[in-house]
Amino acid sequence: MGDVPEFRAAPNRREWWARQAIVHQSPLVQVFMRPFARPWVFVADYFEAADICMRRLKEFDRSDITREQFGGLTPGHHITLKSSDPQFKKNKELIRDLMSVSFLQPVKLWDRKRRLSGGRPFDVAHDIHNAALDIIMGASFGIESGQGQLGRQLDQLKSKPVPGREENAFEFEPVPIDDELGCFTILADSASVAIRSPVPVIHHFLYRTLVPKMRRARAGRDRLRDREVARSIERRRTGQPQRCALDSMLAREDAIAEKEGHKPDYRSQTIMSEVSCHFVRNFSKLTYTSPPSSLKAHQEAKEQHRMPTVEEILKANNPYVDAVIEEMLGHSCVAPVTFIRAVIDTEILGQHIPKGTTIGFLGNGPGVMMPSIPVDSAKRSEAVRAHMHKTDLFDNADISEFVPERWLTTKTTERRDDETVFDPSKCPSQAFGLGPRGCFGKKLAYMEIRTFLTLVFWDFKLEPVKPVLAADDEMISLTRTPKNVYIKLTKMQECE
Repeated sequence: MGDVPEFRAAPNRREWWARQAIVHQSPLVQVFMRPFARPWVFVADYFEAADICMRRLKEFDRSDITREQFGGLTPGHHITLKSSDPQFKKNKELIRDLMSVSFLQPVKLWDRKRRLSGGRPFDVAHDIHNAALDIIMGASFGIESGQGQLGRQLDQLKSKPVPGREENAFEFEPVPIDDELGCFTILADSASVAIRSPVPVIHHFLYRTLVPKMRRARAGRDRLRDREVARSIERRRTGQPQRCALDSMLAREDAIAEKEGHKPDYRSQTIMSEVSCHFVRNFSKLTYTSPPSSLKAHQEAKEQHRMPTVEEILKANNPYVDAVIEEMLGHSCVAPVTFIRAVIDTEILGQHIPKGTTIGFLGNGPGVMMPSIPVDSAKRSEAVRAHMHKTDLFDNADISEFVPERWLTTKTTERRDDETVFDPSKCPSQAFGLGPRGCFGKKLAYMEIRTFLTLVFWDFKLEPVKPVLAADDEMISLTRTPKNVYIKLTKMQECE
């Protein structure tokens, strides 16, 4: 059984992978994760990981593990395709420049909850889940914000008559999720079945074909998708502007079909898989408990006693907020591990790597969230050594601390003034993977988080909650998410 028994017994399985490098004090470790199969090799060195993903593209490609985990849910999506597959380039053309969105604010909902709770803490995990759901449905299909789950919550919000002290959590009656939206939640959650299984392809096939709720969810997804495709085609026919990812995909399908000399297929498996995975891969839950100390970039909005618009937020130069986001993504370890596969016999740090070996990169490991492991520079390539000169290693003394300032640097302007700027390449980061096969939803995620943080901290001050409500417990499925997401709010006007 190899390392499987020890792995399954670990309290935190993703952290177990990262700790193997610490235990063996080696930037390369192999683990035996499947019976009668080759070991997986984990690279616990950011610079080697970056070099492999950005410059050694002919030696490595998409891992079979990724295809096994997502192929059952979105079989034609580019995440499941090898870079050498001709369809991969066509799929990438379909989704180019899709990541834009109008943000639906949960601020109104939280303000009502704040008033109903009398200032007590309350759980916002489902609110963040539903905000992400509304955002992605709007970005994917152009569904209006008024039809989303947060609007439904606002209409039906009721508090539970639960007595308790001020520091205890206040509870609200759950609001059932809309049937159509619920279909996509069920499908997104089903990815965890494949992720946790030793036989992911078979397990997910049986799950999606035999479990009644999965059959209903797939049917509901197909109905909504067909309806929105028809609406998108009608918008194109009547000359209306593009409003969502689906509109953009169909426009690119027209261009590709004209170039290749065939009729466009608006309901091809490729388009259906791309738009579905656009939802699944961007549907994540993020939270943070300490407000940025600098939201001074919106002086005009402050003078006019209004919230900044989404356009103002995204255009604003606010390096500290950007640094907070980058540090938050590192500490949240949303995707602690990413996998690729060696397509030829090759070497990593002087060690032979046979063709077909699965390689894992640790976003929560040494050099990123744990103390770095020394590496003999003679084993590194010239390209890696050059990269190291441009990037600062985290200080091992504060590597586990929340220090946004590590992403800030000072530059001299044309007027010879010193200016603080955010530098995303200043320190190691693997939150969205690395290189051309990194997460295609990165732009949308940054837009969501920047807008969300600005609007929430513009309106509220987050008060401390008791330790039991702030415990750092987690759940691992498609991504890593916190179990405890309680907040205690004070209206900003009341703090001034």
